[in-house]
Amino acid sequence: MEYMQAPASSSQGNILCCTCGVPIPPNPANMCVACLRTQVDISEGIPKQVTVHFCKQCERYLQPPGTWMQCALESRELLALCLKKLKSSMTRVCLILIFFYFKRTT
Repeated sequence: MEYMQAPASSSQGNILCCTCGVPIPPNPANMCVACLRTQVDISEGIPKQVTVHFCKQCERYLQPPGTWMQCALESRELLALCLKKLKSSMTRVCLILIFFYFKRTT
């Protein structure tokens, strides 16, 4: 009786990134992480801006259809108001963490 030997352990080789040529483990895109970040926009289809109406006289924000609410800058209430405006376009997105991000121009 002959014993079958276990198959030799296969070690996964590396391939070269199709864009920059860096050795990487194979993946469906055949690209390294850095090249994927430059080529693919994971936030495609998600609006980056929303228009919120603000009354300078009473310092309130318009919450459609006709309610004006007072919110402090960077408050939860203002963030909720902005998210309500985006809600219709975010049907396939699950938000984990959301916050205000201010970019100062010099």
